Amino acid sequence: MTTEKTIHQIYFNVASKELEEDINIWRNKIDDLDFQIHQKDTVIKNITGKHHTLISQNTGLRLVINATCIYRIDVEETTL
Repeated sequence: MTTEKTIHQIYFNVASKELEEDINIWRNKIDDLDFQIHQKDTVIKNITGKHHTLISQNTGLRLVINATCIYRIDVEETTL
């Protein structure tokens, strides 16, 4: 159990300039990683958009091919 008599203050003796430099280094690293994440997210978004476009085009082309095949079958049956 902690009481007022058993609480002790702790003082850290750290050179503030070194600490500030370390903090700045870590902030720069975090900023760089955040930027890399943003770039990756942008690439993923672009690729996903292209993927959806290609799926739509593929579906449209399949419909055209199917319609062409049905038309050919109808034409061949009428000429026989």
